[in-house]
Amino acid sequence: MILAGKTWRGKPVLRPELKGSNPRAALALSASKLSPFSGKVGAVLPKRRDQERVPLMHIRSTSWTSFGCAVLVIGSLLACKKKAPPPPAPTTAETTPLNTGTTTPTTPVESNKVWNVGEKATAPDYAMVIDNVKECKVKYYFRAKKGNIKLGIETTIEGTADKDVAVNPFYAKITDSEGYSYTSTFGGCTPDLKSVRVGKGEKAKGWITFEVPKNATGLKLSYNPIIIGSGKQQLKFDLGR
Repeated sequence: MILAGKTWRGKPVLRPELKGSNPRAALALSASKLSPFSGKVGAVLPKRRDQERVPLMHIRSTSWTSFGCAVLVIGSLLACKKKAPPPPAPTTAETTPLNTGTTTPTTPVESNKVWNVGEKATAPDYAMVIDNVKECKVKYYFRAKKGNIKLGIETTIEGTADKDVAVNPFYAKITDSEGYSYTSTFGGCTPDLKSVRVGKGEKAKGWITFEVPKNATGLKLSYNPIIIGSGKQQLKFDLGR
């Protein structure tokens, strides 16, 4: 019994012809006949209680699920940003010699080369000439032992490189045909060769005196200065005695 278009106290009224039938079916039938699509004013069907309210637990569960998804997404983005980029592939670079500031050693002088008196012998960093060879006349307190003489070698040494070359009479020695060697001594021919250093274009000249046996033969002089940063630069001379 639905009264079309009318309600009593906010509830639809059943029509007489639907009395005794299922109230829900009657209500649905009445609503379909009186719906706006049929040109009549229909009553709004009330919602069921279970449709009007969404369970609270369902709402909370949905909220926590959404929050968890958001946290996972943000964490993934931060991890991607913090992840270090892969190291670049190694490349083969040309090896460049480093300048260590040290001087490259010069090529040693050929030890078999022998110069004569008056010839200019050359080494990488200096040049040397034997100007004269003679027996020195000295005062009695500088006289040589019996059977020996004081032999003087006049020499000139010149620097030829951009480094200083040490000049010292004790860098020279004499050897004879029997293999004996003799070092320089004091109290001989003057002026004696001083211990100095010569640069490029500079010269040092003086006498180097040796005490040798009077009958020694095959005398040869070798001069081997110590030059920092260079190899052996020894020069040899035949003294003609």
